[in-house]
Amino acid sequence: MNEFTPGPWVNHFTGDAEWEIFADREYVAIVRGGNKQDDEANARLIAAAPMLYEALVNADYAVWYMANNGLEGDMIDWEERFNQLTEAIALVKGE
Repeated sequence: MNEFTPGPWVNHFTGDAEWEIFADREYVAIVRGGNKQDDEANARLIAAAPMLYEALVNADYAVWYMANNGLEGDMIDWEERFNQLTEAIALVKGE
């Protein structure tokens, strides 16, 4: 698998009916062509992709750990994993 551009990614409305998504001044994507609300929601989702990916990888590990070790054990910071997922979802929702 090829690596993707590291996050964080941010979105910016250009005022010309398009959203730019970039990471450290490098363009990742441009969203345009739909209605403004849909384009904004799509831009938020794209910009959150690196954070969502990291949260899913960590959640996947947490589920594997639970399946193999039960809920006890100090190796997983459950609150941190939950907060990471919550933050990623809030970013997609524009909160």
